[in-house]
Amino acid sequence: MTANEPWSGHYDLSYPLWITAHTTQFAKPGWHYLKTVGHLKYGGSYVALSDNLGNLTIIIETMSHDQSVCIRPPLPIYSVNEQNVTFVVGGSFKGKVKKLNKWQTRLGKNAASSNTFVDEGTIMFIS
Repeated sequence: MTANEPWSGHYDLSYPLWITAHTTQFAKPGWHYLKTVGHLKYGGSYVALSDNLGNLTIIIETMSHDQSVCIRPPLPIYSVNEQNVTFVVGGSFKGKVKKLNKWQTRLGKNAASSNTFVDEGTIMFIS
């Protein structure tokens, strides 16, 4: 978030703020990151969090290079392409996770006017 003149009430929301918002919206204090982290084949990354009570959150980000410009040091040029990703739910979650709710944010040219936290329905698992 940037507020060059905070007394005016004007501020700009940056793209990484929405990544943080997704994390804090769907994981609460006390949740922990699982060892399941990685990079996607055609750009992006993912992390998983749990509360040790059987609740699971998987966060997938596919920010473009232009949306990542505030990260320091500067990242090398890269591109992100549309892709399908399959996760195998195992460990203490194997056979216990029956569905996940899918939420998405599509960031446009202006982060404040983007479609934030769009509920895209439920993904059902086949046992």
